[in-house]
Amino acid sequence: MLKFYRGLSRYAGQLLLLVLLLFGQSFTLLFLPNMMSLIVDKGVVDQNIPYILQHGLLMLCIALGGSLCAIGVGYFASKIG
Repeated sequence: MLKFYRGLSRYAGQLLLLVLLLFGQSFTLLFLPNMMSLIVDKGVVDQNIPYILQHGLLMLCIALGGSLCAIGVGYFASKIG
């Protein structure tokens, strides 16, 4: 097991980046349903179209960020592996 850790020491920076990207991906996946419930509660119920559009655009940006994190995770995981 010690040899395994010694071999990974040269990938320490990439491993840290991988963990951070995984955290970002998890955060976005868990945050999107919360945003959707806010849109339904405050936008759809009150028929507030600007609120729906504004938070829908924010959801798109969050989903794009999560997608970029997922791509980064795949890239660094394959590079380290």
